[in-house]
Amino acid sequence: MSLSIREQEEAQLLLVVEDLLGRFYQSHTSSEEKKKLETELHDLRTTRFTWQYCLDNLDKFHNQYLWFFGSTTVEAVLSRWSSLSASETAYLRIGLLKLLTNYTTATPALHREKVAQILAVVASFQFPTDYPEYIEHILELLQERFPIGLVLARALGDSVTQKKYVVSLQWQERFKAAVTPHIPDILRTLEPYFAYYLASVVEPRNASDPPTSIEQYTNELLHMLQQYFGWIEMQGVEPTLAEALLQMGRLRPTTDETVVPVSALTALTELYYRQQLLAPATSKQIVLGVKELLQQPGLPSAEELYQDKLGDLVRLCAKRELTAKHELDWEPFLESFYQYTVNMRILQLFYEHLDTWIVIYQVAWDKQVSYTDPVIHRLLSEVFPLKLSTLTMERMLQPNEGWHEQLAMCDLDVSDEEISELQKYYNLGLELVENIVNLAPQRIYQAVLSPLVTSDDSPYRRGLHMLHTIAIRPDIVVPDASKCFTDFIPACQMVARLGVLLNDKVPAIVAWLLQEQLELFTLLVDCLQPFDRFYRWQGEAQKIIVATTQMMNTFRSLLMQIEPFKGTMACHKPPAFTEQQLKRLITQLTKILQTTEHQQPREWRLLMKEFASVLLHVAFSELLKPRCLYEYLDEAFLSCNIFAHEATTRQMIRQAVINPLLTKWDADSATDASSAADGQLALRREYLTRYVRTMAQTVLSVEPAAWLLTYDAESQYRTQLQYRLELQDLTELIRCYGYFDTSAKALLASTLRDVIERALYIYTKTNGRGLQIPGPAHAPQSQPLPRARETDGEGDDPLPSFCRAVIEVLQVQLGEPFLQQVIRVFLGQARTDAYAMQQHRSLISLLGIFVLIVRQPGNRTLIADIVQLCVGDVLPVALGQAEPRSAETHGRLCIALFELFDAILIHRWRYFVPPQGPAQPLAPALSHESQYAAILQGYGLVIMNSDDSELVHNVLASLRVLNERNSLFREPYFAEHFAARFTQAMLHVLVEAKGDLYQQMLVSLLYELVTIDRRKFYDLTVTVCPALQPELRDELCQCTDMPTFERLTNQFVDIARATAITLRPLASTAGTTSNNNNNNNNNNNNNNNNNNNNNNSGVGGVQF
Repeated sequence: MSLSIREQEEAQLLLVVEDLLGRFYQSHTSSEEKKKLETELHDLRTTRFTWQYCLDNLDKFHNQYLWFFGSTTVEAVLSRWSSLSASETAYLRIGLLKLLTNYTTATPALHREKVAQILAVVASFQFPTDYPEYIEHILELLQERFPIGLVLARALGDSVTQKKYVVSLQWQERFKAAVTPHIPDILRTLEPYFAYYLASVVEPRNASDPPTSIEQYTNELLHMLQQYFGWIEMQGVEPTLAEALLQMGRLRPTTDETVVPVSALTALTELYYRQQLLAPATSKQIVLGVKELLQQPGLPSAEELYQDKLGDLVRLCAKRELTAKHELDWEPFLESFYQYTVNMRILQLFYEHLDTWIVIYQVAWDKQVSYTDPVIHRLLSEVFPLKLSTLTMERMLQPNEGWHEQLAMCDLDVSDEEISELQKYYNLGLELVENIVNLAPQRIYQAVLSPLVTSDDSPYRRGLHMLHTIAIRPDIVVPDASKCFTDFIPACQMVARLGVLLNDKVPAIVAWLLQEQLELFTLLVDCLQPFDRFYRWQGEAQKIIVATTQMMNTFRSLLMQIEPFKGTMACHKPPAFTEQQLKRLITQLTKILQTTEHQQPREWRLLMKEFASVLLHVAFSELLKPRCLYEYLDEAFLSCNIFAHEATTRQMIRQAVINPLLTKWDADSATDASSAADGQLALRREYLTRYVRTMAQTVLSVEPAAWLLTYDAESQYRTQLQYRLELQDLTELIRCYGYFDTSAKALLASTLRDVIERALYIYTKTNGRGLQIPGPAHAPQSQPLPRARETDGEGDDPLPSFCRAVIEVLQVQLGEPFLQQVIRVFLGQARTDAYAMQQHRSLISLLGIFVLIVRQPGNRTLIADIVQLCVGDVLPVALGQAEPRSAETHGRLCIALFELFDAILIHRWRYFVPPQGPAQPLAPALSHESQYAAILQGYGLVIMNSDDSELVHNVLASLRVLNERNSLFREPYFAEHFAARFTQAMLHVLVEAKGDLYQQMLVSLLYELVTIDRRKFYDLTVTVCPALQPELRDELCQCTDMPTFERLTNQFVDIARATAITLRPLASTAGTTSNNNNNNNNNNNNNNNNNNNNNNSGVGGVQF
């Protein structure tokens, strides 16, 4: 049979399109050829292979590439919906519905879902005015052809929750409001299917049951409900629907399959993520149903994912319903959950159950909650405290199923700064007991704290006894020491936490515990000095050290309850210690902290940190007068080298020593109180100077010109490292005293002046490099020092960070002349040495110093030099191509530089824009025009090219503040040379995907820029989005109120993005082999041109 001419043409057209698509998707097709193929395909879309042709023949396209291209051709017409005629929109709607209703279950799911999604978008444009039958079509298909109706119902939810094509937020909300009243009808239509599922899947099957594909449709239905629950009105969820979902969430007695039950629990959980209350009847049904789920016989052995989802549902249900006035029966619910917690054998899920109990107690105790059921209060204060606290202690001391071993394996690679998994496990139990104390303090004291501290069989008492035995006889072998100390650690933590919480109710027990622990600590230090005796215990050494650390942590926690810190309300409790006991405590602490050996084992370092923490607390509390405290610190401790300790430990020791020297001492009983005070000040200055010299002995003694000649390789390494550690320690120490009063800062500044001058001398003599060893460093083989912190790069000098801290804290006390001397050293070095520009971390610190100088009044003579350095030298480095290994520090450098530019433009605006005199009719001439233009160009390049969201956000915020304070956008030079370029750049960024990150800021800035030249803004919108309707463009450019401008801008962005989607779905699925080849061939050219591209152009061809 011969074909007609039209049929022959169509057949030929299909062959042409298939050939083009086949070549396009071949992996060896080059990028150049793909661009040509895209152009040809686009031309066919606009001529012969139109959306009408594709719609009529889509069910005849059997080639997968051809079908996808045809469907996207139909889909693309949605982006120009407003230009379609009424007949075209009707033709599209009717054709899509016909196509969908003719599909069967044998039709690929992708085809059904794609057509349903396009039809749903059409409905979002036309329902309810031009397509009032939309909901009726969904209901009919659900009743007569369930799989097709389900696809269409799911597409309805997609069109509400997802932003597609030209649908603006307002349009989406209108469509949502239109369909929401019909959702209960859709949900009621689904109820017979729930019953059908429960009858055919949950109960045993027979030979006449339908095929197992019913589970697939059920799972799809549950996913649809989960989506609906994210946006529908909660009052519309009826109890029958909740009951059906709960029944579907039950475990099946005949199979271990949990796909449908998990989906049902997930859908129910979604109900509680919304900030709306359910109807009382629905809430009651869910609480009853969850209780029954918790009572399922096979629950403890069910699949972990199922138990996890059930735990989420319990947590959210309890959190939301406990505060609702629904008069629910909570006792069986909580009892069932308690039994489930007791029977839990999965470690991670037990974690989560403890967390759920914490949530329950927090909700019941929250004073901001308007309503708490008195029955709930009774249950949580009388019935469950003893049960839960007992369970928690048992599991902390005797975890089930080898949990300790699991946690120990997870903690093998934990660093000192990280919390171990075992400690996280302890913390959850401790937090739960803390929350129970809020409702039942006496019960917790009687059931937990009192037995722990008084019973000889408690793990706390056994641990103390074991430490006492070891202290008296260090060489004795004690059986079961490991198990004893393992239980002692959580017991100690429980004593500390409860002692703090119950201190007001039982203060005597806290003082007694402190006395007991002080005696034991003194005994340990006396008998085990040096502490390396612990290592004679071989495998038990670690446990002993950890146990001692935990005891000191408990001691410090309880100690903080006896006396307040300085500046707090006076405490009227009786002292826990006599002055002689405190002197003994300080003596023992300083004795153990004088170690000069670097502690390698992690446990040893943590122990030393705990000792230093106790000493620091004593120094900052009011347990002793400052002078007495300082006099108890013996001379050997004050002069010893403590660099064997970690940085944090050293910092606490330094603060403990310096704090009493910065605090005023009580005047002696002299006739002239003023003379006594002056004498004490001189004495404190002398002591402080001596201690600071001990801290900075390498900085003050090393000779930069000769140290490499006079030291051997190992000594060079030690000197270099000691120099860096000293400056780093001083930097951190200074920052700790930013909140101290002026007199204390003045004392600190006077003692640091020599150190600052000497460090600047070293910096100058070494050309900004500090003390560095040429070539590879030789680490000493014996007694290595701790590494320098990573706050400075390996080759960067820590002096800029040190000087920044000095200026942050002591700027006023040091005086302007001295500060200018410091700044000019850095400026001179940076201008004369290119090496300084390569050290990003030092440069970041230097820029931070400049920010501090710029923000403070005065220092005018420095501003010109600072601006010149940053614009001429630092800006090219910041805008240049970053190496992969330094990308992070390069990003921080950019943020620091533009923070400085922001400070210059805000606080030193008159440096660029002189004030206008009363006799000047015109605006004054701009000062330093090239520098001003360079800064603004940098702003523009960041907005266009940077992928650093923090940097772009900071630049946009800076522009906003500058315009608010200094009317930047109306400044004549900016308005003439930069306003149009910034406007075009912001429009292009808005249209890009990354524009969503800054949409609100960009729109507000554009609103201000529009007023400068509305005609120019009109032309720019034509450049960025030619497809924008003229009437919408006119309305946008003439808009004079912010809400309307924001709405119109959102529509502008939607249309601009939609018109950019032509063959994007096609290109996104193409092979990448040929692209990779071309990219590899062009890498050299791209790398050579990167800097020029970054500095000269951006998105949309905007030139800066």
